[in-house]
Amino acid sequence: MRRTGTSLALVAATMIVAGCGGSQLAKEAISDPGQMIFNAHVNPEATCWTCHNGNGGGSFWGPRLIGRQKLTEEKVVRQIHDGKGRMPPFKGKLTDDEMRKVAAWVLSIAAKP
Repeated sequence: MRRTGTSLALVAATMIVAGCGGSQLAKEAISDPGQMIFNAHVNPEATCWTCHNGNGGGSFWGPRLIGRQKLTEEKVVRQIHDGKGRMPPFKGKLTDDEMRKVAAWVLSIAAKP
């Protein structure tokens, strides 16, 4: 029984240290302004990549954004602004312009199959 408790504590500690499990893309690998914001290279408050992965491919905590063809700019901006479910709101952390740029990039990858 003690061993199971230790194992669970180790898994929990690993998840806390690892954050959401996404990987930030290197600044040099990005050309889109929205993806630069998404990966916190413009504003460190934009921690999108930690849950959605730097390429939008998703992780354990955040859904995949690639191929989400039903998304609209209004929905994406509202989600960024207000948050929903496990996603925190970014109102006051990102400017309206930054939110629109992130939304434009998300829509560009959402259009991919």
